[in-house]
Amino acid sequence: MNNIHRPGRPKKILDDNICTVLLTMYETKSTRQIAEEFKVSQPTICKWLKKAREQTQEKQTNGR
Repeated sequence: MNNIHRPGRPKKILDDNICTVLLTMYETKSTRQIAEEFKVSQPTICKWLKKAREQTQEKQTNGR
């Protein structure tokens, strides 16, 4: 049963492959260019990049 008292939506976790692709693309392309390729808005790409960085950082700290 869901906890109805918990605020907001649950966090979405990005697939590892998507994280790698996004971070690699961001090395050579702008967020606007990436957004055009994925057919999403620029702020969405910014959010995805932030999540990708957080997830890879968590993996590195938990993996050690």
